[in-house]
Amino acid sequence: MDSAGRFQTDLKAAVRQMGRYLLPSADDAFLKLVQFGLSQSAQSIVMVNTPTGFLLHFLGQSEEAPVETMLSRFVEEPNRPLHAGLLYFLHHGVEIAITVVQGGQLVDSARSADFPQQLSKFPPDPRFHEAVSLELFARTVLEFEEHTLRQRLVYCPIPVTWKGK
Repeated sequence: MDSAGRFQTDLKAAVRQMGRYLLPSADDAFLKLVQFGLSQSAQSIVMVNTPTGFLLHFLGQSEEAPVETMLSRFVEEPNRPLHAGLLYFLHHGVEIAITVVQGGQLVDSARSADFPQQLSKFPPDPRFHEAVSLELFARTVLEFEEHTLRQRLVYCPIPVTWKGK
């Protein structure tokens, strides 16, 4: 049967569908984001709780690719650490925003939906002028097993700070 029709794929729905099969828990997704930071030569990672979710600051580095490009590579490169981690969160109804700071100035940002960002209330450490910040805006509760994460990050070559520890 021949068809000349066109079809479209809902990228957000596809990402959520793929996310079901990638990682078993939020801890694993968070560790993929740490792996992304390491692959980008971040000097440290700071995770901050916000009233609506979490902010992760990958300090001392900034992604060279525009953030729209970073976010649009989900389908082509679902196994990259950044995408593997974000796929889990998107699948679980979390909205994301990525912001790039270079020279202390916000130079690029993108987000998956319109939501009130918390970045200005919880900015990256001012000692670092280069950063990629990732906000996870959750409509439901996101839980991390703090003890498990601490054990799994014990040999991480860079500091990962959460709740000031």
